[in-house]
Amino acid sequence: MPCGHGRSRRCAGGVPGAASLDSVPSGPALGNAAVHGARSGRVGDAGVAVLHIFGLLQTESCTRAQFMASMPVEETTTPFVEENVRLRMQRKELLTRDDNPLTLRVILDESVLRRVVGGPEVTREQHEETERLTTLAHITVPILPQDTATCRAEVNFVLLDFDAPVDPIVQSDTPGSIMVTGRPTDVWKYNRRFDAMRAEAPGSSATAAFLHRPAREIEATYSAPPTPSVPKPGMATTSRGVWPRSPMPWAPGAR
Repeated sequence: MPCGHGRSRRCAGGVPGAASLDSVPSGPALGNAAVHGARSGRVGDAGVAVLHIFGLLQTESCTRAQFMASMPVEETTTPFVEENVRLRMQRKELLTRDDNPLTLRVILDESVLRRVVGGPEVTREQHEETERLTTLAHITVPILPQDTATCRAEVNFVLLDFDAPVDPIVQSDTPGSIMVTGRPTDVWKYNRRFDAMRAEAPGSSATAAFLHRPAREIEATYSAPPTPSVPKPGMATTSRGVWPRSPMPWAPGAR
């Protein structure tokens, strides 16, 4: 593992065994090491997503759009983006493998569902994929409503559970870096936060309704024709938009 027991490590660059980093809580800092580690003992993830769709739930199009949006800022290249997309899709296979698939419990903040990533088509596809995955018995994705007053995480985080004798670890996202720790007190705190949010979120049976509502709103927003500008009295419409009418020099009251 990239971090030792009882220690925390802030990852902001190359990690041994990892091809690249990203900012979603599905083991990005662990890269290939996370995938191999999961096959040799990683049995379950419990995560919270308040910034964007949880990484293991993402479609390929959503992942690519997310990386492409940040590419100009991060000064990355298209090959870098494609490698990260490939790695994330490889990690996602842990959910659907025939032999002991990864158990996943994810709490999504409702605001995440209303954030358009890659356009309405990509967002719609992502909502459909999230709903499809929640039909699997080992995946639960309750939605925490925006109007619920409760404990909320400020960043995405995930608790990774392993077979004994490997202790659980927690990974949390911070701007520009991610933190991975196995310190028992930190793991305990994040577990408490996860349990508090799960207690306030409706059951998984309500997830489909939560997914459909923002999907309809996004569809309505993007399909509605633009509202034409209606000039107000004293305004003139020109090729550059609506401008106040200026009195002509020969008009009454112009001087």
